[in-house]
This record gives sequence, structure tokens and C-alpha cells, in this order.
Amino acid sequence: MGYFLLLLAVPIFSFSTPNNDLVHSAPPKTIVFSASPEQIIKDAELWKENGVNAFFLDYIAREWSDNIWANDKKPWTIGKDDDNFKKAVEANNICKKIGSETFLKIAFDHHLNWFDDLQWENVLHNFRQFAIFAKETGCTGFAIDIEYIGEQYHFNWEGYKYDTYTRKDLIKKVKERSADLINTIYNVFPEMVFLTFPEQGLSLGLIIHLTWIEELAKKNAPGGLHYCIEHTYRMKNPDEVLTYIGGIDQIFLTYLSPKAKKYWKEKCSIAPGIWPFGYDYDNAHKAGLTTAELKQLYGLHISASKKYHWIYSHNCYEQLLGRQAELFEGEEPLQNYVNILKQKEPVSDNSFQEKIELLNERNYQLLQQKTGFTYMPFPVGPDDNPRFQTAPLNNYEYAHGYFWEIGKKYLQGEEVSFRTLFNPITHWKIAGPFHTENFKETHEKEFPPETDINAMDWKSLSIENNKISIDLNKILGQQEETCAYALCLFEVLQPVSAQIRFGYNDAVKVWLINEKKKDLIFEYFGESSVIPDKTVIPVSFEKGNYNILMKITNNKRFWGYTLRITDLKGNSLPPNIIKY
Repeated sequence: MGYFLLLLAVPIFSFSTPNNDLVHSAPPKTIVFSASPEQIIKDAELWKENGVNAFFLDYIAREWSDNIWANDKKPWTIGKDDDNFKKAVEANNICKKIGSETFLKIAFDHHLNWFDDLQWENVLHNFRQFAIFAKETGCTGFAIDIEYIGEQYHFNWEGYKYDTYTRKDLIKKVKERSADLINTIYNVFPEMVFLTFPEQGLSLGLIIHLTWIEELAKKNAPGGLHYCIEHTYRMKNPDEVLTYIGGIDQIFLTYLSPKAKKYWKEKCSIAPGIWPFGYDYDNAHKAGLTTAELKQLYGLHISASKKYHWIYSHNCYEQLLGRQAELFEGEEPLQNYVNILKQKEPVSDNSFQEKIELLNERNYQLLQQKTGFTYMPFPVGPDDNPRFQTAPLNNYEYAHGYFWEIGKKYLQGEEVSFRTLFNPITHWKIAGPFHTENFKETHEKEFPPETDINAMDWKSLSIENNKISIDLNKILGQQEETCAYALCLFEVLQPVSAQIRFGYNDAVKVWLINEKKKDLIFEYFGESSVIPDKTVIPVSFEKGNYNILMKITNNKRFWGYTLRITDLKGNSLPPNIIKY
């Protein structure tokens, strides 16, 4: 059955709901991630002058396994005698005087054994102490960063043996542990404002966040849960930003119980994050955005946020305060950036104001039509685990409801496969790896496969069963700032108008080759994810033999691609038209 026919049978969801969410009574507070007690004591007033009035309070206890009373190197001092306690009290007193807020930040750094009762006794004991510290030192609330054990949120993590339990058993246990954890904190600190981050895909990470909202809803916890999202760091398209924020909201409107959904609307919010400097994890002090981009996006965040939004200060804490300008590597003056953050001007463009109103009304169907983007759970390669992504609306016109239903099944522990749906090209030849000095130069340099495909020794391979993507790290080894070439041969049996649909990680070049010519039909440089149908290229095939040549250049971590050829509606072409 073709792609188009599969999707037509599923109803399209509508997420338009009454505007009964948090009322915009004041501009959102700007949180900086992150600052130590000493930094807050020294800089809180300057941060206030520069538009920041909240802090993730850091460098006191790193993560769940820490003894918070031992981090001053004197574990026998507890409470008011603890050095870090004293510093946190001083920092919080300063913040209270100037109207700023603080949130004690704790992370998940080491793997959690959901089935180990003894470990969880320790986890809950430590979180009770964290909560006591936060409450007694005068913090506004509490923040938990669950990012750093992200690999164990996936059902296929190597640590899960599934010998004495199933996926559904695992989900049940994660819910139980997550409920115990949030209730332990809340029982000590019931008035807390609770922040968590980053956003999670269709994984146990989302189960954790859903459970926390469900538990707070049972108590009608006054501070709410505020969901600090990170993917907006690198988004430069304002339409995609608004679609993404709305998409995060749709997750909770779809997967929460009715009671928790009501609580989410009334007490909770989404806090988008931005990373104006320090664009990459290196020692440079670069500008990730131009001043024009920063002004537009920062204004958009301010206008679209209900209670909080936040700035990431990795490698740029001093520059965000206008200090150490001599280290700043941007082409524009540092102070121009600082002034934008300081002025905190909301977006003034009428078209974006209209879209923000649709966001506030939760009219996501119309918002997506206006932005041209949709938000859905996709199989994201090269591991093909379903994850939430924004994508061009036209590429998935009939797929919206189908993918949300697939996401629900996956989140309940059911096995799902996208192979029949997408029907990718499965047989390829691979050459590489090749590399030069860096990511950009590797992408731009012409290596031998670009000049003569017949002069190479190609390695033949097939995509694994039920997969739709090629994982180049598995084939060529973990590689960074490196490229590989992929080649497929097919025969067109009769002329046809078609589409080449593909996804890639990270940069890519794609050539269509026949006996007459070789055309570069697509090129992209930057970071990307292997999302099927992310890019759609219309083509007109004549009868004859063709090659598709892809150059896939990896920056860091994941590396792969997926590709298929379809008719103009996304259906697979029948074997009487194309032969692989």
C-alpha cells in the first residue's frame, strides 16, 4: 500500500482549544543558565541592569548522587553551618531585594537503575536534602536537568536487558520512581516553583516529565511546572520557533490526563531558551547569531513566553555582562548584543504578533498554516527512534494524525516500524571516510567520488530490517568533521514526474546522474537530523539508468541518511515505473 493511502485512513487531529491558560499579567522573567552563589553575590545587580532577573543556582550540588552537605569539603557541617548554605542565603537575600529569583539546579548525571530499591532510597534521601537546602536558603524554587543520561531514556538502550521485565513494565517503574521523586521534593517545599529541562522526545524522559505534571496536578501545586526548552537555541527561523513552542504544548495536551491537562493550562508554561554567544562547544567566544537575528528571535521569545524564558551562558557568562569584550570573536561589537538583551523589546512585526496570538489561543491548525511548519513525532535517524520535530507542513500534509497516534503507541511501550510506510531505498554502495581540517572544509572539498564514481572501490550494504536510515557511524566507525559518499543505481522504465525525498545528518550534497549529465540537485551546510522527507526535490525522469550520489558530512555525534523516490503525493513508485 502506498504512503498516501496509509495516511488518508487516519483522522487529522485538531488542537484548537479555548484560551484558558496563564494570563500575561507581566513580562516574562529572564533566567540565566547558570550562576554560582559567588557569581550571584557579585553580579546580581548588574544582571538586573542587563535584563536578567532569575538564575539557575549552580555549583552547589551537581547531580542526584551528591551529598549536598559535603560539597563544602566539610560533610559534618549541615544547615546553617554549611559554607554553601551561607553563600546561597547571601545570594538569595540580594535577589529578593532586587526582585530576582533563584532555582536550585540538580542534574541527572549518572545512570539510574529504575529497579534498584536501595539506589532509590539514596536518590530520594538526596533529593529531600536538596529540597531542604533550596527552601531554607530562600530559593524561589527547584530545577532538574534530566539531559545527561538521555541514552537510557530510549527503549533500546543497551542497559535494558528485558529478561525479567517488558517495555511496559519499565514504563510503569519509571512512572513510580518519578512520582516518588517529585513528591519527595514537594512534601518539603510545597510552595516551590518547579522548572525542568530539556524537552524530551518519545522516550522515558517524556514519561518522567508527564508523571511530574500529573503528580503536581493531583496537589494543585501553586507554583506550577515550567518547561525550559533548549532546541530553540539554534533556531533562526521565527516561524519554526513559534511552531516548535506550540508543538511542545501539543505534546502535553495530547498525552496528559484531563485533570493534568487542565493543570498544565492553568499553572504551567513553556520557557524557550536562546544561546546568543558560544555557539559551539569549544573555547572560542563566537556569536551564534547576528544582532539582527538576536533582536528578532529574542523579541519573539519575550512575546511568546508566559512566565519565563532563558539564556544559556555556556562559554559566554562574562560576555553576556559586557565584560571581557576583547575575547569576543563576533564581527559586530559585543555591546550591540548586550544592549538587545538589556532592552528586552517584544516583537513588533504585525505578522508575528498575529501568530503569537494564535499560539496563545492554542489554535495550532491555523498557526501551522500561517507558519508553513508542522510539529509531529517522526522516526529520526540514524537509529530511527521516534522523536518530535518541526518540518515543512506541505511535506506531511496527510500525516499529522497518523504520526501522533504512532507516537502514543510508542510511548505506551508498543513496538512500531516505519519501513512499510516510507519504503526507503535499501541497497547502497558506500565510500569513505574522507576529511580535511574541519567540518566546513570537508563539506566543500571535492574528494574522488565526486569526480569519478567508477574510480572508487565501493562497499555494498543494505539497511537493517525494519529500519529506514543508514547509520554511518556503525559502518565506518564514530567519525567527526568527516564525510562519506553513498551511491544507488536504479532504472526508470517509463518517463515520470517524481520526487526525491531524503533526510541527512549533518551537511549534504546530492547529485542526480544519468548517461547525459550530472546535476547537483541539493546542497545544505549546517547541523541537521535524519528526518525522512525533510527535503523534497521534484524531478522529471526520462527512461533510462540513473545514479543518486550523496555526500554526507558529519559535524559531531550522529551521522547518517535516508532517501526514497516517490510520486508527487509521496506514494512509492510501482515496479513497472522504477526498478532498483
